[in-house]
Amino acid sequence: MNKLLKIPGKIKRADKVFLAETLLWLFTSRLMIWFLPFKAIKPFLGEHMKNSALTDRKTLSQLRKTRNYVLKIGKFVPWKCTCYVDAITAKQLLKRRKIQTTLYFGVGKDDKKKLIAHAWLQCGDIIVTGGDCRHNYKEVSYYT
Repeated sequence: MNKLLKIPGKIKRADKVFLAETLLWLFTSRLMIWFLPFKAIKPFLGEHMKNSALTDRKTLSQLRKTRNYVLKIGKFVPWKCTCYVDAITAKQLLKRRKIQTTLYFGVGKDDKKKLIAHAWLQCGDIIVTGGDCRHNYKEVSYYT
């Protein structure tokens, strides 16, 4: 696991806890999306149509750590981690650390002109998850 997360030496206890918490939220987020209507998920997303505050250096470090854990661990779980799963997971991990974020939903069209959706998480101007292709989508809603 050290090589997977590119952590030199032994993993600190705090990092093991964060790793376990990330794995738990990836699983919980996937289950919520599979089995619950959006109405039941909305309370986990936060306040509708409100932006998050700007970030400081300490927060920036936590954002990077969260992004790395969510994206890297998500590659090794036996279920599909979509942009929506990643965004909910990162949002919950950061919320627990009292870092306010905004989860955005957008829609766009693929090569065959079919409607497609995307979710990404931001903290101020910093993209936490799903930001690589967010410019291809029209923002339709967001939650802080």
